[in-house]
Amino acid sequence: DFRTKMPEYFEDLMQALPYPQYTRRDGVLNLAKYFPRQYVPPDLGPKMYNAFGQHAAWQGMDPNTVKGGHTNLHCDVAD
Repeated sequence: DFRTKMPEYFEDLMQALPYPQYTRRDGVLNLAKYFPRQYVPPDLGPKMYNAFGQHAAWQGMDPNTVKGGHTNLHCDVAD
């Protein structure tokens, strides 16, 4: 859990989130907060993907080039 591993960064991230009533774990309008505790909670985030690039592997934006050390732009969806 991000909160237990890096509490200072977690608090900084929580302070930076827009619409805290919806996006913070303790937000009044965050519906996931009200799920029963006996169930496994959905992973709704917030999420952040960080990586260091490999300068020698960088060949521009060509999708056919194998690259390492980064996360492609994508969208996580939860039900």
